Amino acid sequence: MKCTLFFMSFLLVKVLYCQDVKEIIYTYYSYYHYKTEMKLLYHDGISLFTFHKEKSTFKDENGWEFYNYDEYYQVLVDFAEGTVKVNRIEEKFPLTASWDLKDMQWEITEETKMINGYLAQKAITKSLDVTGLKDDMDAEKGYMGTPFYENAIAWFSPEIPVPSGPGFYQGLPGLIIELRYSNIKSVWFTLKQINDVPLQNKLTLDEPDGIAITRDQMFEPWTIDKKWLKQQKKLLKSGG
Repeated sequence: MKCTLFFMSFLLVKVLYCQDVKEIIYTYYSYYHYKTEMKLLYHDGISLFTFHKEKSTFKDENGWEFYNYDEYYQVLVDFAEGTVKVNRIEEKFPLTASWDLKDMQWEITEETKMINGYLAQKAITKSLDVTGLKDDMDAEKGYMGTPFYENAIAWFSPEIPVPSGPGFYQGLPGLIIELRYSNIKSVWFTLKQINDVPLQNKLTLDEPDGIAITRDQMFEPWTIDKKWLKQQKKLLKSGG
């Protein structure tokens, strides 16, 4: 009996660890010809997207130098629970926010086109990307910028039954294979390849939870009081 139980347990563990996770690689394009790869993992109704843009300096054809800031965040979506959780590093402050998946509202259109061999359908939602024009400086509050990512335009493929995509965008009936913005032509994601890789561990955020903030604050970090952030960071470090 003991041998049978051991054998069944061994088979169960083997089956669990032989399961594959979808590794979806996107090519990310940004200003000044910046180009890198971003990764989305999907398994058993959970997706994990990692955005990491390393700091870099570029020169244009006129010799002008431009600087890309380091940026890092992860988005964990549990489709069964209907929850989204984000960990982000913003100006060296670790931030964490959670919200309901239903908060993402899409307008699905009838427009279609072929992208990388997949028939894709167009959907539109309000952009959630953090960005702004630093045109109104405030010594205490940081900067009050004017956001210029207006709408996010997703092209998703029902052929790939993964309801997720790059960045903060998910909840469509198929994988987002291209993501663009209505009034910014220099920044976009496009699908490069999909791999099946062995599942080593349950999909979770890599970094521990940071300072707890709201969904709105995650997308408008300049509205957070900097003095409060510094106090919370000290408490976080001290374990308080």
